[in-house]
Amino acid sequence: MDQLTRHCLNMKADGTFDVDRNHDGKRDIWGTYTVSGDTVTIQGTGGKTPKGCNGPGVYKFSRPNENTLTFTLVSDTCKDRKRNVLLACIKNSREPLKQPSPD
Repeated sequence: MDQLTRHCLNMKADGTFDVDRNHDGKRDIWGTYTVSGDTVTIQGTGGKTPKGCNGPGVYKFSRPNENTLTFTLVSDTCKDRKRNVLLACIKNSREPLKQPSPD
């Protein structure tokens, strides 16, 4: 995978998210998010959490139009999450990713 590969957050209406890091249709990282005003806090709770990504990430967001959602960093120690959230590869999907098989 090259350095520009994005791992999209599949943000769901129930306040949870999945990430498919290797694009195989199965979730590799999952967690929760909360929204307060124009601020979202993202917290991983399971899966293959990258180094430095145990704490929450906090971002301001805006919707300039119905097809655009942008984020601005407030605080986050997770380099992978910062890169992917700020590059705006966000999914809003009703179709969940498959559970990983227990290998």
